[in-house]
Amino acid sequence: MRNLVLAVIVVGVYLGVSTLPGATIHWTTSAVTGPDDVSTNRLAIGAMNVGGNVSATINGVEFNADPGGTNFLALGTAAVKFSFDNGANFDAWTAADPGGNSDYGIALDSARWDDGGDRTGTVTITGLVIGRQYEAQLWIVDTRADLTNRVRTVDGTNTTAGGASIATGTFQANSNTQVITIVGTTGYDESHGPQLNLFQLRDITRPAQTNVVLNTEDDGSGSLRQVIGDSVPGD
Repeated sequence: MRNLVLAVIVVGVYLGVSTLPGATIHWTTSAVTGPDDVSTNRLAIGAMNVGGNVSATINGVEFNADPGGTNFLALGTAAVKFSFDNGANFDAWTAADPGGNSDYGIALDSARWDDGGDRTGTVTITGLVIGRQYEAQLWIVDTRADLTNRVRTVDGTNTTAGGASIATGTFQANSNTQVITIVGTTGYDESHGPQLNLFQLRDITRPAQTNVVLNTEDDGSGSLRQVIGDSVPGD
């Protein structure tokens, strides 16, 4: 039995199976363009101006100021913890306010980061409801001169400081806790650790569809045939 357990552990490591809690997140990336970058899908849980000491409202979503520290911080009905704690306004966003939204520009100026030699950082979310669908957004932005090509990964997906710097991920919670991993700069400049400017979490669970039979005829609106047809996903 001991040899079997050891074999399972070895196979897990060899195949790159994550031991971090949580579900598989499906990530996409996009560039900063304007307030519409901020998702308003379904229900907002919470958002934070990470590393910033002021709140900002972007596309109707309030990003609360970051209290600092590496303990869990309130995020609506959930909570979030960052493993890296250097935080300040360092003018990370040098261009005009995105879409003319001054709150967006101010929020992007700040971030948390780690340059202390630890190139990997984590964002831990707790208070999730198993079975519900969630959407997480992370901004990893730095448009200062000569720094726009810095690449950091979010769960293995590349973000570029001056390009596709917004990572948006969706997942169905299989645990009350979800861990997201940010790995520091790769390529020409590997001396910098994780960074995060803004963070948002939303519950995007769709309500259950209820179909009601309104008549007993074989065809027509409200018939059993129509209800069954409406229950089958379309193309």
